[in-house]
Amino acid sequence: MSFEVKNIEQENINFSKLFFMAVVLIVTVIASTIFVYYWFTFEKMDVMQQQYLGKESEIKKEHDLNEQKKFNEMEMDAAKEELEKKYLFKYDK
Repeated sequence: MSFEVKNIEQENINFSKLFFMAVVLIVTVIASTIFVYYWFTFEKMDVMQQQYLGKESEIKKEHDLNEQKKFNEMEMDAAKEELEKKYLFKYDK
């Protein structure tokens, strides 16, 4: 009896099928990457359309008017001039 081990795997490998499977795997990975990228891009665009570019609500309009009123009551010009005077007094030597 001979217990000599013979490597028969090299004889059974079909390189044309292996190459085809590698190409299919690479194409599948690339296609799924492109799909996921565009899926999230379109999803982001849809969310932006719904939340930011859609019709303004009455609540948002009211909030914007209140914020503008608060901003106008701040008297920014007087505060700016006072800050400039303090700065010039402190650093203008």
